[in-house]
Amino acid sequence: MRLCANCDGSMRFSKRYRNFGDWLSTQDRHTGYIKRIARLHSFYPRASLDQLRGHAKAEARRLSRGTPKPVSARSWNALSPESSWQGSEL
Repeated sequence: MRLCANCDGSMRFSKRYRNFGDWLSTQDRHTGYIKRIARLHSFYPRASLDQLRGHAKAEARRLSRGTPKPVSARSWNALSPESSWQGSEL
């Protein structure tokens, strides 16, 4: 398992741990939770533990991995004229 090769140390990983390597060295690496956090850390090496867990405060930047929901999966209230049918005129 690769440890934080891209971390520059400018941001703390969590309140108790300075970086991902410090946090990982105190954890049991065989749990699903630890594997999920390590996998997410490989996608977002500068993210904090709260961001990786999905519990970041409102002022912290949220992580985004996906594409927007397709129009058919959105709620009626979330639709706008720009997100509606983009095909040719009928």
